[in-house]
Amino acid sequence: RTVLKLVPSRPSPACLPPRRVREASIAMIWDHSPYTYASGYVAMLAGFVCAALTLNQWQGIKGEIWGLCLQTVYMCFLQGLGFGMAGIAFHVVDTKSERGQYVDTDIWGNNSGWIFPWFFAVVVKPLSSACLLGAATAYVGTTAARFRAVQVVNAIGACVAIYEAFLVLTDQIFATPGAEFYWGMFATGVSCGIVPVLGWKQVGMWWIFIGFIIRFVGYLYTVFGPCSLVINSYGDKAIVCPFPQDPMKDCLFNICIAISVVPIYYGAVRKSTLDHEYQELLKKEQAEKQARAWAKENSDRTCCIGGCGS
Repeated sequence: RTVLKLVPSRPSPACLPPRRVREASIAMIWDHSPYTYASGYVAMLAGFVCAALTLNQWQGIKGEIWGLCLQTVYMCFLQGLGFGMAGIAFHVVDTKSERGQYVDTDIWGNNSGWIFPWFFAVVVKPLSSACLLGAATAYVGTTAARFRAVQVVNAIGACVAIYEAFLVLTDQIFATPGAEFYWGMFATGVSCGIVPVLGWKQVGMWWIFIGFIIRFVGYLYTVFGPCSLVINSYGDKAIVCPFPQDPMKDCLFNICIAISVVPIYYGAVRKSTLDHEYQELLKKEQAEKQARAWAKENSDRTCCIGGCGS
C-alpha cells in the first residue's frame, strides 16, 4: 500500500498536520498513514493507563498540585489526550484521502473537521511536556522552592500552548507543531540532565531516568534520523530532510513516547512507597500549610469578634 503524504514548504517536526491531499503546483508529501495514527492511539492508551495507575498506587501523602505525584499524573493524562487527538486528526485525513476528498487548512473551511482534534493536540502536548519537566523538578527538589520552579515550568508550557492555538486559529497551521515539538524536546533533554545529576541515588532514579532517555531518543531520531525516499499514491517521490515523514519513523517516535511513561510512572510510585525522607518532607510541608491556614482563620475570627484595628 503506497502512502499518501503531504508536507509543508518548510521543514517541521514529525507528525505534522496535512495540508491538502495534493496540490498541482508542488508535489509534496505528508504522513497520515495508519502507522502514524495507530501508534498515536498506543501512546494515548499508555498515557491514560499510567495516569490512573500513578494516582491509584501512590502511597502516603500525595503532596500539592505542584508535587511529583500530581505532576506525573497530569503528564501521563495530557500525553494520552494529546496523542489521542492527533491520532484522530490523522485518522480523519486518511479516511478523506481514501475517499478521494481534499482537506482544508482553514479551520472554518470545507472538509476541515480534522483541524479541531489537531487543535486540541497541539495545545495539550506542550502542557504534557511542561508537567514532565515539572515532575523532574519536583523529584530532585528538597525544599518548598521546588514548587515555585514547577509553577514557572508549567507557565512556560502554557505560553507555548497559547502560541500553538494562535497559529491554528489564524490559519497558520503549517507552523504547527514546531514550537510544541522543540519545547517537548527541550523539556525532555533538561529532565534527562537534572535527574541523574541532582537526584543521584534517590529512590526510583534509574526508572525515571530510563523513561526520560527513551523519550529523548524518540526526539533525537525524529530530528537526526536518516532521510527517506517517500512515494505517495500519485507516484510523486520526495526525500524529506531533516525531518523524515515516512510512517515508520513517525510510528517509532510515538512508540518511544508510549513506552517512556511506563518506567516514569513506576519510578514515581517507588519514590512514594520507599522514600521515607520524602514522605517526612511532605508531612512537614503539610503541617506548615495547616498551621498557616489555622493562624489565618484564627486571625479572621479575632477581627470579627473584637474588630480589626480597634
